[in-house]
Amino acid sequence: MGAAYIISQVLVCLADLLYVISMLTKKKISLVTFLFISDVLFASHYFLLDGGLTGAATILIDVVYLVVMFLLEKFDKTKFNLLTTILAIIATIIVSIFTWESAISLLPMFSMLVYLTTMIFTNLIICKTGALIRNTLNVIYMFLIASYFGAGLEIVLMISAIVGIILNYKANKKKEKVGLTSETKQENETENSTENNNEIKNDENINNDVNENNITETTSKTMKKDKQKK
Repeated sequence: MGAAYIISQVLVCLADLLYVISMLTKKKISLVTFLFISDVLFASHYFLLDGGLTGAATILIDVVYLVVMFLLEKFDKTKFNLLTTILAIIATIIVSIFTWESAISLLPMFSMLVYLTTMIFTNLIICKTGALIRNTLNVIYMFLIASYFGAGLEIVLMISAIVGIILNYKANKKKEKVGLTSETKQENETENSTENNNEIKNDENINNDVNENNITETTSKTMKKDKQKK
């Protein structure tokens, strides 16, 4: 077991730790930030292993992609997410062709393509689902290139992705519930306000009717008195 292999396993441990943190984030900009640092370490780990060239190259594309996505999220330019992702997909396919070593090279390419496709969306659940699929393919890839420790940790990453998806799902449900409660409250307030306005109008109409009756009675009495005097 050489020094390069030991260093690669240390790097993959750090990469996995940051990846777990990314899966527990609640904002896409935080997800992108932690994935960026994690990917840099993952790429370094792949470079140190035989057969890991395609994996390293595709992850470096993802590093650039995540920087761009971070900037798009930060400056509210998410309308360019689709274009950015399409360019990243094309770059991934081209790099995979040039770094082709064997049929093993298909795994990092496919995992990256699935992951990139889901990153188009701003919905964190969709993004993390793509990351989960990527982890599954990476487990197989790491076993094939003899990164056994990394493959074991990838299973932990899969679990963290599932936990992240569940947490985001629950958070979305909670927001929907709060939103529905607010809408119901507003509707009730509107109904109460309408009822109060109607009651006020009815009271005003009653008062007007009473005043009209009083005026009519007064007029009648005055006319009677005038007749009696005559």
